[in-house]
Amino acid sequence: MQEVTTFDFGDGKGPVSAHRHKNPDGSEGGWVADDTATVDKTAYVGPDARVYGWAQVSWMARVYDQAQVSGQAEVSGLAEVSGLAEVFGEAQIYGKAQIYGNTRISGQARIYDLARVSGWAWVWGDSRVFDQARVYGHAWLHGQAYVYGQAEVYGQARVFGQARVFDQAQVFDQAHVGGCAIAMGGTRISRAAMVVHTGTYADIHCSQTPRIIILDQDTTAIVVEDQVIVGKQHKTLREWDQDPPHHWDKLRPIVVSMIEATK
Repeated sequence: MQEVTTFDFGDGKGPVSAHRHKNPDGSEGGWVADDTATVDKTAYVGPDARVYGWAQVSWMARVYDQAQVSGQAEVSGLAEVSGLAEVFGEAQIYGKAQIYGNTRISGQARIYDLARVSGWAWVWGDSRVFDQARVYGHAWLHGQAYVYGQAEVYGQARVFGQARVFDQAQVFDQAHVGGCAIAMGGTRISRAAMVVHTGTYADIHCSQTPRIIILDQDTTAIVVEDQVIVGKQHKTLREWDQDPPHHWDKLRPIVVSMIEATK
């Protein structure tokens, strides 16, 4: 009769049936909860890593150092979770994404492609980090915020609501970007700047609030219903077409989509 081994994952449930994962290279891996957690034979779990709850680690994903994957979280593809990082809730890490440091990824967050989240960063809610984007330092990303392209969010920055940060945009220091704001191009939002809409970001309806587009250091547009404010002037879309401002070729498609959303 095979001996039943147990392990206490420190989640308040006490010792549960568990086993050490056998890695593809034949080495003894970390503890995996029996019956609930799943780790593919092709995946790597370091000797000090933990996989428990209903978590899944599949394909050629790697979880090592003292990292933990729990809840209903999934790590797949060629993704890596390392350091003291924790992935839990219903979060998903896939592609070639890397999660390391003291990072916390939870809720229904998705980190994928070549994205990296590190340091003491927290990502939760329905937020997304993808392409080659980076979130690090003590940054927070939550709500339905997206960071992608080659964008970076770091320092003690906060990105939330339905904000979008992409291209080569950077949000750092203690800056807050939220609501329906869009930061793109090569813009840098820093210090204690706050770029948000005027409502409560926990209950956002982008079609009912001002939307802010930050294209670069000199180009910011605010869309309110059918009015577009660039600089100190506000005009309709047709009026701006006749007298286009700087970077109108890049601003216009976003403005049009925002106006359409209000109809």
